[in-house]
Order: sequence, then structure tokens, then C-alpha cells
Amino acid sequence: MHTPQKRILGQVEDMLRNSLDSLSDEDFQRRIWFRDEGPEVSSYSESVEHFIGNCESIFRHSVSEEYLGKENFTLIKHLYDLILEHYDSVWDRIDPDLLEENELLDDPNWHDIQQYAEELEKKLIEFCR
Repeated sequence: MHTPQKRILGQVEDMLRNSLDSLSDEDFQRRIWFRDEGPEVSSYSESVEHFIGNCESIFRHSVSEEYLGKENFTLIKHLYDLILEHYDSVWDRIDPDLLEENELLDDPNWHDIQQYAEELEKKLIEFCR
């Protein structure tokens, strides 16, 4: 049986492998999400939904803040809130898979998300060492 700490660490490692890099990297977003220039395959909605799912799994554990530390937990929660708000606002207008490149990448709120994702990625890489 996995302890809550092992589950949380697994979610953090999955977040590092499968969403934070793509959420912080505008060149990746242009190349993969909008221009399908591969070899990676990803989309805005896939990356966002993956991140949200990891966060919600982390939040289910009462020991998450204690295990991750207040700073890491706060960064995760803040980025989660920013992304959820952004994703909901996109869904209110259109199917997220129809989002246009400039509509997303010129959005100042998305720039905040990219910045927080990069900061969180650095912190969690250090945490996982």
C-alpha cells in the first residue's frame, strides 16, 4: 500500500513530466499545441486537464501541505486557481480545442500562468531531488 507521501510525490513527479513544462514554455505551445510540428503530441486542454487532475489528487490528502511545505503547496494552489479560472473562461466562450494561437498566447493572464508554471517547475524539481 502506498503512503500518502508516496502518492503525493508520484503526483508531483507526474506533474513535472506531463504538464508543467508545457504550461510554461511558449515555444512548445506554439509548435505543438497550435502548429502540430511534433514530435510531441499535446494540446492546451490536455495539459490543463492533466495539471488540474494532479492538483485535485494532491489536495485530497490532508498531509499535502505539510509534506510539500507551505511554499510549494501555496504555489501549486495558486497556479491551480489561475489555470482553473482561465480554463473556465475559455469554456464559457468556446471549446478549448478551438482556441486560437494568438488568443491564448497574447493573453496577459496566460503569461501569468506561464510564469507561475515555470517557477513551480523549478521549485518542484528541487523538492524531488
